[in-house]
Amino acid sequence: MNITAPPPFTTKTMQTPARSLDEKLSWTAHQATAKPLQFALTADELTRYHEQGFLVKRGLVADFAETMQTQADALLAMEELQVDGNLRLDLTRDARIWKIDPFADLHPFWSRLTRDRRIADVLATIYEGREPRLLKDKLIYKPPHSQGNALHQDYTWWQGLPTSAISVCIAIDYTTIANGATTLYPGLHKNGLINAPGELSFLDRKVVDGVEPEVVCAEPGDVIFFDCFTPHEAGPNTTDGFRRQIFLSYNDSADGEWHAAHYDHFFSYRIKGASEEDKVKKFFL
Repeated sequence: MNITAPPPFTTKTMQTPARSLDEKLSWTAHQATAKPLQFALTADELTRYHEQGFLVKRGLVADFAETMQTQADALLAMEELQVDGNLRLDLTRDARIWKIDPFADLHPFWSRLTRDRRIADVLATIYEGREPRLLKDKLIYKPPHSQGNALHQDYTWWQGLPTSAISVCIAIDYTTIANGATTLYPGLHKNGLINAPGELSFLDRKVVDGVEPEVVCAEPGDVIFFDCFTPHEAGPNTTDGFRRQIFLSYNDSADGEWHAAHYDHFFSYRIKGASEEDKVKKFFL
């Protein structure tokens, strides 16, 4: 008796003809843009963002306000962070924690916040449907009677990273002029990098002469999205309370993943010459 062997097993994937690189990129772009964005910007909001270089979304994550406040308090109480010379920490002149950078990996709540669709969909609208990728994450506490931040463009300190970078500022506390609300200068992002390439310094105030600033006095859960070339500043906190804000920065996924590379560089010059043991200890891994 003759037995006919069954045909070889194949899958649809195996039967799919090879695509050229251009075809693969086109297919990938189609898949990204085809995804519906539940929290997308309106056409008017998108136009305003591109014209101003920033956009304020009131109450976008207001439901997280109380949790953000509780979790921000909990971070300050972490014994693991209280390591002499911890590179995550920027301190005030009297040794209080002014900023934790990075911070999102210190608790699952913060990690989830970086992926919240309300934030991601706004960014994906700006990125023409492509997903954002987290580039940097920091939590600024700005304790009572502490310094502000002088006029600058974020990209001054990010030179070499994607110019698609956008920062997302989330208010944890009420922010006012008295406690150092974020102030942005509209339209100047269109000039690109204002300082000379390679120059790491704050901006000369002459560059904002004649430009009407927007001081964003915010409630907990309000969110500002702003371009990496948008000049901005924040005054000192002259009050007896904290002015806590989260700054999450993202880049277009078309530019790849840069979070690890950024922090490798960020800490390399802070800890130059230290032993491997000290690197681990000071960074709190």
